[in-house]
Amino acid sequence: MSLGYKITFLFTLCLFFACEEPGTNTSDTGNNISAPASNQGTDALQESPTESSQVDTPSSVPEPKDCAVADIHHKKNIFLAKDVAQQICIVANQSTHDKELGDSHRILRIVDTKDCLTIFEKTLPVDRSPDFPYYLIPQTYEPKNGIIAIQGYSSAYYYNVKNEKLTGPIEPKFLNERDAVDPQSGMVKGLKVWEHYLMGHCVDYGNFAFDIADPNNPKPVLPVAEYKIPKTEEYNYLFLLETKNGFYQAILPTTDIDAGGNMFDLDRMFRQALKINNKVARNVQNNRYIILNDNSDPNQARKVVIDMFSKKQVDLPDNVALLKAGEVLNWLSVNNQ
Repeated sequence: MSLGYKITFLFTLCLFFACEEPGTNTSDTGNNISAPASNQGTDALQESPTESSQVDTPSSVPEPKDCAVADIHHKKNIFLAKDVAQQICIVANQSTHDKELGDSHRILRIVDTKDCLTIFEKTLPVDRSPDFPYYLIPQTYEPKNGIIAIQGYSSAYYYNVKNEKLTGPIEPKFLNERDAVDPQSGMVKGLKVWEHYLMGHCVDYGNFAFDIADPNNPKPVLPVAEYKIPKTEEYNYLFLLETKNGFYQAILPTTDIDAGGNMFDLDRMFRQALKINNKVARNVQNNRYIILNDNSDPNQARKVVIDMFSKKQVDLPDNVALLKAGEVLNWLSVNNQ
């Protein structure tokens, strides 16, 4: 074989293998390509929820800042109303300091948590003594009503976050006045909000309620009856609170006297509001059984009875519920000893 022929032959072989090499590695190359493609797909799936959450987060509602409270304060006297980005606090400083009694916690301060700037501030008056602090009652706050109650010694206030307005002092009113027993008599305790009513308890004086449907004009709501428990000489109070035009819920508050009136529950007598008469004759306001006319059914008036001792609605038979008040009372005297 001539030298020229050999060179031509070798050159041809080189060209042949050079063309075949990509073909022999096609499967490997495919795997190398598909792996990065798969990784890209996984990354895309992992990023998708993050992108989605970023889109769903309302940019118009900034996260509240942690606004420091520089003045003297009790921990429980700081409340954050996140729905309106307001920090509500009661503090004491040199301006309220008493030379003999020390710090006086009665400065109400409202801070906008978006920039930590004060939007409202008021120094509340001394209530009985400078060393009796005012307290925020966080459980009274509901975005629906937009108020938070402030408990003084013998009065209460509430601040409306919607219109940035303070209402008070609110002086509790009672069906019958009570005599003071000791220096703590008349101390406000256990404030609660139910529907559009602010309710509370005064040590030794009893329970009270205010209609705050118009937050700028609170109206006292007196109990329609009060019953003195023979053994303990404590009182049970019956409130008829209107939920809508002509329909009322009967509420008998439960107060833990041993806890200083701090435990305050609202026991509702009816499963749903009834169209009842909301007046009780004065001569029967201290009776054990309070008989009310229920006109929820326009075709048939019925009687409903509240047992002021057991704090329950009496389950009247249908035929008894249709009787007159005197006859219902006779039935009660026989069947509910």
